[in-house]
Amino acid sequence: MKKSTKLISVLVLLLLSLFPNEGHAISCKGPEGFFSVGCNETFTPMQICEGVGYKLSEVSGSTVYCMDKNCAFGDREDCVRCDSGFSLSGSRCVQNHSNSCPQGYYFCPVTNRCSSCPPTNCASCTVLSSSLNSVTTRCNSCFPGYLMSGGQCIDCPANATCGGSSTFTCNSGYTKVNNECVKDEAEPTKTNTVNSCPSRMTLSSDGCCCINK
Repeated sequence: MKKSTKLISVLVLLLLSLFPNEGHAISCKGPEGFFSVGCNETFTPMQICEGVGYKLSEVSGSTVYCMDKNCAFGDREDCVRCDSGFSLSGSRCVQNHSNSCPQGYYFCPVTNRCSSCPPTNCASCTVLSSSLNSVTTRCNSCFPGYLMSGGQCIDCPANATCGGSSTFTCNSGYTKVNNECVKDEAEPTKTNTVNSCPSRMTLSSDGCCCINK
C-alpha cells in the first residue's frame, strides 16, 4: 500500500513537471529575450509580464511569453501590429514622433529616430510599411523649386515656377505646351506698304494704304 502511494506521488510530480500550472513559471521571455527579474513562480503570468513593463502574450509549457505593452496583436513575444500612435520596430512598438522631425525628414520606426526622406529634395514623406531591416516610404511633396513626378523630385522645367507639387506655372511671356513653357510669339512689326499718297489723301495709321484726308 505504501509502495503504491509512493508510486502515485512520483507520477503526479512527473506530470506536474511536464504540464506546469500557468501560475508557475520556470522561464520568462520578452521582446529582448529571456529575463529573470520578476520571473517568480509566486506570481501569475500576467503579473510577471506587467512587472517588467510588458503584457502577457501566452504561456507555453513552462515558459511565460511577454510582448510589448503597446502591441495590439502578436504571436508569443513577437508583435505583429502596434496600437494607434505606435510603429513596429523589430519586436517593439515605438511611439510615432513624425511631428518632431524637421522638414525633409520622417520618423523611422526601425532606428527610432528621424531619417532623411527619400528621394533627394523630398520635403515630406510617409512610412508605408516597415520591417526589422527595411522601411518603405512615399514622398508627399518636394522642396520649392522642384516638381513632383512619378514619386520623384525633379528639376523645375525651364522658364517655370514650381512650388513642390506635381504642377507648375509658366513665367510671364511663356505658355504651357506639352509640359513645357514655350515663349509667346511676338506681334509682327508692321511696316509701311505704301511709299507716298496723293496730296488729297494721307497714309493710314498702319501704313497699308492711302485714305482721304
